[in-house]
Amino acid sequence: MSLNVETTRNKTLNPEYFTEIFTDYFTSLGHEPFASTDDAIQYIYAVDNILNNAAETLDSIDASSYVQIGCALGEAFIKVFDGVWFYSEKPQRWVVRFSNGSDVIEQNVFNKLEKRIQNGMEDSITYSYEATCTILKDGL
Repeated sequence: MSLNVETTRNKTLNPEYFTEIFTDYFTSLGHEPFASTDDAIQYIYAVDNILNNAAETLDSIDASSYVQIGCALGEAFIKVFDGVWFYSEKPQRWVVRFSNGSDVIEQNVFNKLEKRIQNGMEDSITYSYEATCTILKDGL
């Protein structure tokens, strides 16, 4: 299956598919998948820098890279917040779902990545991560 934006909307996929994309992507870069929560947090903070060094529009970042970076971002959120890949009917897309015990949060990592690429630091991944930490700590 080729990797493109529509991949993130394919309801029939097994959630492990996104983990496999992440693992293959990191291995191809010569990295090990996240061994610790700290590794995952470092990646979340690095995504803004990765994108600052890339093109400013989604159209000029190849679809395969978009899906790979999105899967890695999703896996980082899963590692940090003990989440799972989940197909959400509202955005009709795969998201990362996690909870603080009372609130369930769906982090639409592919949409967040798309907005970050289109709008620059105005839609910072780092800010989104930090806001999620606050929400999980303080509740909705």
